[in-house]
Amino acid sequence: QALVVYESAPPPNRLHVATARVRLGNLLNDDGRPEQAEIEFRLALEIYAADPDSAAWFTARCNNSLAGSLMAQGRIEEAATLMPGTVDTLMSALGPDSVDTLRAKQYEERLASLLTRRAASLAEADET
Repeated sequence: QALVVYESAPPPNRLHVATARVRLGNLLNDDGRPEQAEIEFRLALEIYAADPDSAAWFTARCNNSLAGSLMAQGRIEEAATLMPGTVDTLMSALGPDSVDTLRAKQYEERLASLLTRRAASLAEADET
């Protein structure tokens, strides 16, 4: 409902719309619908990219959420491309103990582990 209100308000506050899309995406992820969540995150990222007043940590937080959505879909390499700089940006803006920073650290560690396992599996397959 918030998204509808923000989009229809004259003039629409694009940053509020983007924030509502990120929140909706997070709810969709939590509900096991990462494909739908991905759409919301990508729409939010378009808004952040087009708005010069958008803080870098907004984009970092959204990239982190999108990475979680992509991991849930098994798109590990694509998720990994979103993470460089995300933890540092969130830590600088929000601090080391914020939920967003801690989640980004968790995703970064999980991605590193998944990529290492995938590389080992590929190397093993090449040997056979």
